[in-house]
Amino acid sequence: MDKLKEFLQWNIDHPHNVSFKNIVRYEDRGDTLKSMARMIYMLECKFPILNAGVDIPWAIIELHNKQAWANHGQSLERLAERGGLGWGEALAVLEDRKYKYIDEGVARKQVLEIIANFYKLN
Repeated sequence: MDKLKEFLQWNIDHPHNVSFKNIVRYEDRGDTLKSMARMIYMLECKFPILNAGVDIPWAIIELHNKQAWANHGQSLERLAERGGLGWGEALAVLEDRKYKYIDEGVARKQVLEIIANFYKLN
């Protein structure tokens, strides 16, 4: 992930480099640079787990924002402002399913496995 952040930041700092100009049309460059900055923000941000003193990477849970809305009727940003989600709730969002009670210890283990697998693949 650090290499990705370095790549994105370098392109933001050097928007006139030949590679960037060859890949992105002139009309799309502003939007592309804004998207790159948003990606860096998401890579650095953390999402809180309620009463656990633990945060998970925002970039992982952001992929499931639609399920957070379905389960909680709120955006991830609003949920984070309110303290985040419990382990079971976070697991349901990450698995794109409705919330159903699960032991917090079991849910914690599964959430951490999802995060580890994300980093292995990315």
